[in-house]
This record gives sequence, structure tokens and C-alpha cells, in this order.
Amino acid sequence: MRKFLAICLVMAMLCSFAGCCLSHDYVETARKDASCDTDGSITYKCSNCEEEETEIIPAVGHTFSEETVQEATCTTTGLKKKTCSVCGLAEDIEIAVLEHNYEYSITKEPTLEDYGTETGICTMCGDTHEKKIMYLGVTKYNPGVVTVDELVKEIKSDIDGAKEKYNGKWVHITGKVLSAHNVAGMTSFYLYGEKGGSGLRIVCWVNEKVLKPFDYTGETHTFIGQVREITTVNATEIGDCEIVAD
Repeated sequence: MRKFLAICLVMAMLCSFAGCCLSHDYVETARKDASCDTDGSITYKCSNCEEEETEIIPAVGHTFSEETVQEATCTTTGLKKKTCSVCGLAEDIEIAVLEHNYEYSITKEPTLEDYGTETGICTMCGDTHEKKIMYLGVTKYNPGVVTVDELVKEIKSDIDGAKEKYNGKWVHITGKVLSAHNVAGMTSFYLYGEKGGSGLRIVCWVNEKVLKPFDYTGETHTFIGQVREITTVNATEIGDCEIVAD
């Protein structure tokens, strides 16, 4: 028993010299609250040995509310104000100028020799903008009139040459409409090959005109439009066609 008491006494003396205690009893002695952008802290001290510990309280971050002070237009920037509801910090944010909202109408119809014109008027500020409508005639940049049979023959004999000659250019395509269907508000006419079939197909898209396909199927028509793509696997597309003759 005496030996056990001696050991306890020695341990108590060693702890006393080392500045420790067998069981810490921490008490809060100081506190600094966290703010929006600054960490806070809590300081604890042991009532037995005076040892201290500090706990960090992370910054809470700003709580912004937004208010539009001035709306942006197509001619001037706008202004938005952000205010923190906790600390009152305010920030100004510039709202970028909006794009013009043009509504276009044809002011000059295209002819076989000359461009047409579309004039747009901005619904917000009244600004005007003009853009050309491709003319329909034959020029040195335009291969001119070609039948479906002629085009198919050229593609089959020399597809690279046909691409060089026709891609991106305006042509008159004359041929019999084998099938047609409406999709995405446009009418597609198959002038060579059937819908869903394999091999070469000529497709003329008639934009902004939801036509009745059965009114044209089986008849021969002339279309004018810009060749978008030539391939023997997918459709050879003639984009934004106009029916210029029956």
C-alpha cells in the first residue's frame, strides 16, 4: 500500500513540474464573433492548469440582395446594386448593353439580276439595319440551270469536281419530286431518291413556307437555292429554295 501511495505521489509531482493536469477542465474565457469576411474565435482555459486552446469560427460570408437600379437597353448599360444584409457592404454591378431586337421585313424583292433588301427595325430603340437577299440570277459565281439527272451524273463520275463546282453556289435544279415531307416548319422535297432510302438523294428545303407535300409529289418543278452539301451517302442539300417554275 505504501508503495502504491509513493508511486501516486511521484506521478503527481512529475505532472506538477511538467505543467500538466490529469483532467482538463476548460472554461471559455474570450470570444470574438465571426463577421462576413473575417474569422472569429473562442478561447478556452483549463481551470486546473491554465492551459489555453483557441477554436476558429469561419467567416460567414456576405448575404447579398440585388436590386436593379437602371435597366440596360440596346444603347446604354444598366446598373445593379448588391447590398449585404449583415454588414451593409454595397457593390455596383454594370449590366451589359443588350443586343438590338430587329424585326425584319422585305423592302426590296430580289430579282434575277439584283439583290433584294431586308430592313430591320429595333423594337427597343428604333435603330435600323439592312441585309441583302441573294439575287436569283445566273452570274460567273453561279453555275446556273442544271437538271437533277445532270447533277447526279456529275456527282457519280467526279464527286470532288462536283463539290468544287456546286458547293456554296446558287443553282436552278429542275426535276421530278418523288417524295416530300414537312419537318421543323419547312418542306423538304426529294428530287432523286426516296425519303429514308440509301444512296444519293437531292433535298430542296423550302424555308418559311409550310407547303403541302402531296401538292407537289409526282410533278416536275424548278427550284433555285444554294447548294449546302454534296455527298453520295447523305442528302445533297439545296438550302432555302424557291420554286420559280412548274
